Amino acid sequence: MDQPEIQNPPLFSTENFSTDNLIRSFLLDRRSQGVSKGTLRAYTQELTYFMRFLHGRPIAGEINALTPDTIREYLADLSAHRNPGGVHIAYRVLKTFTYWWEKETDYEYRSPIRKIKPPKNPDKLMTGIPIDEFKILVNSCAGPSEKRDKAIFLFLFDTGVRATELTMINLRDIDLGNGCAAITHGKGGKQRIVFFGRATRRALRRYLRERPGGQPPDPLFVTADGERFSYNTLKMLMRRKCNAAGLSKVHYPHDFRRSFALECLRNGMNFDSIMRLMGQSSPEVLRRYINQTTNDLQNAHQRSSPADNAYFG
Repeated sequence: MDQPEIQNPPLFSTENFSTDNLIRSFLLDRRSQGVSKGTLRAYTQELTYFMRFLHGRPIAGEINALTPDTIREYLADLSAHRNPGGVHIAYRVLKTFTYWWEKETDYEYRSPIRKIKPPKNPDKLMTGIPIDEFKILVNSCAGPSEKRDKAIFLFLFDTGVRATELTMINLRDIDLGNGCAAITHGKGGKQRIVFFGRATRRALRRYLRERPGGQPPDPLFVTADGERFSYNTLKMLMRRKCNAAGLSKVHYPHDFRRSFALECLRNGMNFDSIMRLMGQSSPEVLRRYINQTTNDLQNAHQRSSPADNAYFG
């Protein structure tokens, strides 16, 4: 008598995975891939918002029940209280999450976001900290932390490092003689070398003379309690110092990063060098930082005017 054919059971069924469990698995995967703390924070925040939106709906726990219209409704709901850039971030996170699940299921699952056009994200002029305000901020530093605060502001402005990169720099990563620092905790786990000039070197030396003792593995910048700066403590420091300096706007670490990119371009640095120093992997990402003003474009044209160069050499 013929034996019945035994079917190998599937390794998993896509129907048995709840969305909230998948989100936890996705975040664990991102963490194991070494994404930055900021990126992980953004993923967690955006996916938490999405789950809150789904709460109480029949499809809340079933990823297979997600439809393009559900995601469209979510994006439309966000647009009522977010700017286009914020809606676009939510779209990108959902795209990354659902595309990840596609790969996990060997494409047995197909993301509904494939049928949705990306929300419009018009280019917006994103300005950094102007040089005159930067000087006011540095010159207004006073009190017990004066030398440390000046060194932080100059380092950010002169290197273009990200806030989390600054907080992770240790004493052993700094080479004052050559004016460079090793970024060992860059975005995506990438490492690179950044450079700084005489003004920043001078500020760092003055700060380190008064900095409480430290060993090579210890953080470069520490709080009054001798603790490593966190992203939030760095933001609070900047808010406090900008207000004390009487600036009309509070500038945060990313404003220094934008200014680094634009000032390097104004001073003649080529696009590829700026991209490498900032740890950017895509020219398109860097272009978001370099939004030139009308004066920049006018000056560039005056230097390169075809007619003037033809007639006046």
